[in-house]
Amino acid sequence: MSGSGKSGLSQNNFTRFFVPINLLFSNCQVARDIRARVISAILLALSEGTQLNLDEEPSVLIKSINSRIDVVLQKHNKSPFSQFISLTLPATEDNHFRFKKAIVETIHELLGLNIRSAMKSGKDILGTFYEVFLKYGNGAKEIGIVLTPRHITKFAAEVLDIQPNDLVLDPTCGTGGFLVAALDEVKKKATDSELDSFKKFGIYGMEEQDFVVSLALVNMIFRNDGKNNIIPANCFAEWLFAKSRNGRMKAEYSLEDSEDRIPPITKVLMNPPFPKKKTDNKEFKFVEHAMKQEC
Repeated sequence: MSGSGKSGLSQNNFTRFFVPINLLFSNCQVARDIRARVISAILLALSEGTQLNLDEEPSVLIKSINSRIDVVLQKHNKSPFSQFISLTLPATEDNHFRFKKAIVETIHELLGLNIRSAMKSGKDILGTFYEVFLKYGNGAKEIGIVLTPRHITKFAAEVLDIQPNDLVLDPTCGTGGFLVAALDEVKKKATDSELDSFKKFGIYGMEEQDFVVSLALVNMIFRNDGKNNIIPANCFAEWLFAKSRNGRMKAEYSLEDSEDRIPPITKVLMNPPFPKKKTDNKEFKFVEHAMKQEC
């Protein structure tokens, strides 16, 4: 599985990448429901910049990868999420080397795609790669993810005309597709200082599954921030309050509503979860609650 000859970093190249990698994962008995974790871990480890010794024993290599993950998440003040991204060896020793083989060959493929240069380019290539992998290479349904198509999230952000001073909410953000689209829309319009402010104070997301919100955080880290206000939470248990910071409006989460609460959100982008059981909240309930956060 050589990465040679892959000169471009287009989505077509990314998509072709997943066929052999999925076959490799399958042959190495890497379950579909942890493949997103594996890719997240590898990409975070590579983004740390130091060279990995791929000749190490499986346990040592895993420890090295996890150490780099800890460093990256610590830089982004998201250390508690390492438990949902860090890798663990399979239970049986026979599978240790299979797991290592999957990791090592995946890294070789990534380096063949020139991922390191993509990380340093300032472009959104790494985030795009990650997003495409979640769609095509992971088996999203196995981990309860329903990915909104990229053209839909892009269209929604354009139609709502997301501006640098907006406060954007996705109360069921999943892996962050709508929030990425909002960030991309603002990039077209904002000055550097406006974009920096939007990344810090303009993006809000909630996701009930800890592992899935970890994927959203990684997604935003690859976009060079925007993850500050993405939290693991049941959206019905959270209320957003308007606050001002140095003349810039922002929002703060609270578990309690109040009569004097000023809702801060200016735009909502969301794809409400489809109820799987009769006891689940219907889609309109998510919409109603989201509208209560809007000013």
